[in-house]
Amino acid sequence: MSFDPIQYKTTTRQQWEDAAEAWDQWEPVLEAWLGEATNRMLQAAGIRAGTEVLDVRGMVVLGFKKRVVALFYIVAVGLLSVHLLHGADSLFQTFGWRSHRWERALRAVVALFCAAYFLGNLSIPGAALLGYLH
Repeated sequence: MSFDPIQYKTTTRQQWEDAAEAWDQWEPVLEAWLGEATNRMLQAAGIRAGTEVLDVRGMVVLGFKKRVVALFYIVAVGLLSVHLLHGADSLFQTFGWRSHRWERALRAVVALFCAAYFLGNLSIPGAALLGYLH
């Protein structure tokens, strides 16, 4: 089975269309919460109605196709994963949950979460480097 970029784009577009109704229902809440900050950022960037903007997804994919960028990102996310592991471990100790009885189980759960986080974030530059993202 080979990757079909046209089918992928069609499926992705349909998923976005399916989710659009829920986003539309939440628009008043999101506008009240984020509207002012978003407008200020757009004004600061000089973006107004009709301004042509770049394809952010495309820029991310192009960036990750450069090995040095992908490697830097992978190392950074790896370090962040270790930092999260330490932080969660310290959190459990602070709350008094890291007893001898629970220490191994909590560390295993946190390590699993951090590994999943790392691998999930590794998939993005990995897919770009392997040519799965265009």
